[in-house]
Amino acid sequence: MHSHERPFEVLRQSVDLLTLGPDQPALPTGDLGEVDAVQVGAAQVLELLRHAPAEVADALWHRLFARSRAGEATWTVIAAGAMLPRMVIACARYARVPAQHVPDVEAEMLTALVEQVRSLPPDVADVGARLWSAVANTASRYGYRHLRDAHRWVEYNPNAHTTDQAISGRGPVTVLAEAVRAGVLSPVEADLVARTRLERGTLARVAQELGLAYITARRWRRMAEAKLVAALKEKKTAEAMSAFGL
Repeated sequence: MHSHERPFEVLRQSVDLLTLGPDQPALPTGDLGEVDAVQVGAAQVLELLRHAPAEVADALWHRLFARSRAGEATWTVIAAGAMLPRMVIACARYARVPAQHVPDVEAEMLTALVEQVRSLPPDVADVGARLWSAVANTASRYGYRHLRDAHRWVEYNPNAHTTDQAISGRGPVTVLAEAVRAGVLSPVEADLVARTRLERGTLARVAQELGLAYITARRWRRMAEAKLVAALKEKKTAEAMSAFGL
């Protein structure tokens, strides 16, 4: 697949068409006290969704979702465009697949994003973080499927003699990876734990890099660690019962 056919590139071109020039589509904002304008053009909507405080962004997200669900495809494109820089990061960080697979990852991520646009309840908060989690999960699942299939190929290849010491050693990174693969943690939750507990990054900086509010990041990390502890206890119990033939 040629680069101009890649879904993210098509999306980027579509967003450019909608946000460059004087005849941009506009979103009425006169009744939103946080926005000091009767209406906001598509280019400014993009900037606000990406950089405005959470309360302002959430209000705009839901206004945009309503338009999209009413059949105004323009705003579906703008919603995807607002997430495009973060989707590029999620694809690179969580999928980690060869170049020929990237268009398929991008297509699956866009599908997941559109599903969120159509289904998120109108009163839900932290919309940007939820969208990020959905696309990051999608990229991660694709990456794991690719690794699993590649591993199967190596496993049955009589000429392969490679071993993975990290996996056999079950270090903390491996435990986190297994938790994501098993659905115990989302990729974002695992990233928060890994980068703040293992890599010693500050929660404030990591939250900013992931596009999360500090309070949200702190709450998600606390929940992630509780889920991880519970899953490890359950696994040890299961292993002990198996050892006794139960």
